[in-house]
Amino acid sequence: MHREQVRLSAGNADQTPAPLVLSSSPTTVYTVPSFPISSSFPVPAVIKEAFQVQDKTIKNEMSITQSLVWRYTAVLEKLTHPDIQPGQVNAPIILLKQALYNVRQHEDFLKILQTDARICSKHMESKQAELSSLLKRLRETVQPNTASPGSIVLN
Repeated sequence: MHREQVRLSAGNADQTPAPLVLSSSPTTVYTVPSFPISSSFPVPAVIKEAFQVQDKTIKNEMSITQSLVWRYTAVLEKLTHPDIQPGQVNAPIILLKQALYNVRQHEDFLKILQTDARICSKHMESKQAELSSLLKRLRETVQPNTASPGSIVLN
């Protein structure tokens, strides 16, 4: 039966953590990437930027939608004013009411999207914090060890 010696090493807790190194021989080294340990694991820049762009896009679309709501409402109020005669109306009121209804639905849909995006962002932050604590526990559990000579391991 052949036994292999596995060497684990990690950086000092006071310094920037070094990567974990698993070695079964002097020539074969497996490196586990090192992650910075902090109270809040940083959100990757790409994801942060995506959330910012998405939030900006939804806010812009919401602004356009609210502008349409105000315009449609103003036109409907003008057309349904008691002083206006039915023959003076060029646009069908039913179509304007349907357009206003559709724009209101679109506004509600955007609000739901915005809420869901915020929930996703908070969920991602909590998962990042959970990952950070797991990595910290792993670093505390795996203490730096020096390799024993092969003769001691095999005896």
